[in-house]
Amino acid sequence: MGPGGILTGSARQFQVAHEKAAAVLGQEEVEGKQREWDRKREALENRVAAMRRQFELEEQEAKLVISQKKHRDELIREERDRLVASRQSSERKEAAAPQSRSRKSRKVRT
Repeated sequence: MGPGGILTGSARQFQVAHEKAAAVLGQEEVEGKQREWDRKREALENRVAAMRRQFELEEQEAKLVISQKKHRDELIREERDRLVASRQSSERKEAAAPQSRSRKSRKVRT
């Protein structure tokens, strides 16, 4: 050691080498942490992408089920309307037709 606590000679070389090693280790630690976060980010993005794909599949299935239900409901509504119109037409025809027999005298065949 030189005057005033300044390192000289081999002690100085040792100190410089030690500081370089510490700097390299620190840089490697930073790079390692960065790689770790990059891997975690990529894994997260993959999970999010998989969740989006799953959601889209479920959404398509739900839309199909909803569409089928609406179509089925429309068919039922159309059939009901057709039956109502048919009954009303039959009732009008019966009302317009001359009554040759009373309803009480009709016999029902089974």
